Amino acid sequence: MKVIDKPKQVLKIKDVASFNFEFVAGDRLVVMKDVEGILMSPRWAPHRYDTTLKQLIAVKTDEPDIITIDEFKKLKIPDTVMRDGILFIWVEKELIHEIIKFFGKQ
Repeated sequence: MKVIDKPKQVLKIKDVASFNFEFVAGDRLVVMKDVEGILMSPRWAPHRYDTTLKQLIAVKTDEPDIITIDEFKKLKIPDTVMRDGILFIWVEKELIHEIIKFFGKQ
């Protein structure tokens, strides 16, 4: 029987819009690396499908800490952070196709 080790490092990211894989700790720059899993649970802005433009459009809202699909697409996960691993994203069903297309291009 093969024993599967517990992942060495799993990131849980709630605020995707402001998350940075590099940060300053004291007087040194810390770069996350060798991550084996990333769990993202952003607060999604409501989206609707525009039949004229044939794309998803974010519905404007004044709620703090929400993210649109266009803001999410600015996220880049460097190879140094995670080369092989699992990425799990809580996402509304209307956005699944866009998320898959986005990560398929990275």
